[in-house]
Amino acid sequence: MLNSLCTGPKRFTELRKEVIGITDKTLDRDLKKLQTDKLISRQVQDSTPVLIEYQITDHWRSLNKVLYELLNWGLSHRKEVIG
Repeated sequence: MLNSLCTGPKRFTELRKEVIGITDKTLDRDLKKLQTDKLISRQVQDSTPVLIEYQITDHWRSLNKVLYELLNWGLSHRKEVIG
């Protein structure tokens, strides 16, 4: 789900379509947990109808460097093992 949000803000229905096989209940629970962990934010736009979007936070973005290094390590390790 976080990889979907890395491309930009998404609404609940957009996330449900992108995360194949997830139920509304599970998606709702996971979104709340990610908000609690400050990895995503929930933006409510005062419009008709009300528009709610989820997006990654700066706290999540701070992990990019770590994840990039982990990816590079994994690729190097794979080359070493496979040849």
